[in-house]
Amino acid sequence: GSLISASTMAESSLDRLKKKLKSTDSIMEPKITSIIKRFMLAQGKPEEVVDILSNSYRGRAQMVNLLGSWLSSSSSSSSGGGTDSLDASVLPILQQCLAAEVRKWFDPRKADLILDGDPPQWINGLSKQKEWQPLVKELLKRHPNCLFLHFLQKKIQPNAQQQTQNRNNATGSISSSVNSNIDETAAAAVAAA
Repeated sequence: GSLISASTMAESSLDRLKKKLKSTDSIMEPKITSIIKRFMLAQGKPEEVVDILSNSYRGRAQMVNLLGSWLSSSSSSSSGGGTDSLDASVLPILQQCLAAEVRKWFDPRKADLILDGDPPQWINGLSKQKEWQPLVKELLKRHPNCLFLHFLQKKIQPNAQQQTQNRNNATGSISSSVNSNIDETAAAAVAAA
């Protein structure tokens, strides 16, 4: 057989790393620093890294966070139901759209990376939102080996039991609002997508 030259192997490695850098919003990935270092060690050019990362950036996570903050501020800025108040009929539509995007883009490997280290704070908010529990169950059926979804389901179960107990208790009342936790929901959707 023929021997593969060192320069051919370096080019192949450089091409694989370049492909990772070109993925949408790759700059937001937890291990991007490692990929950049490997790219540079494979004789990649710094100008090329900057160009690739800036061209692949779309800011999906930031757009979702911005939308979430708009929704949150519009619903809380006018509790009297004025013109700034978010129409309650809009929330289910937004939830359906967001759920469809999560279904479309959910990547169990990326979701599992969320659990590297301490779990983010938004997981607690998401686990308390009953509106998203069916989506978590649906995704878990599609991705039964996803550690993130199992973790989230375990956090949801105690919350669901507590909510049932509070409903049965005359003094307890549950008031779960999508608006108050939309930032956590949006963050979860983007992080998992």
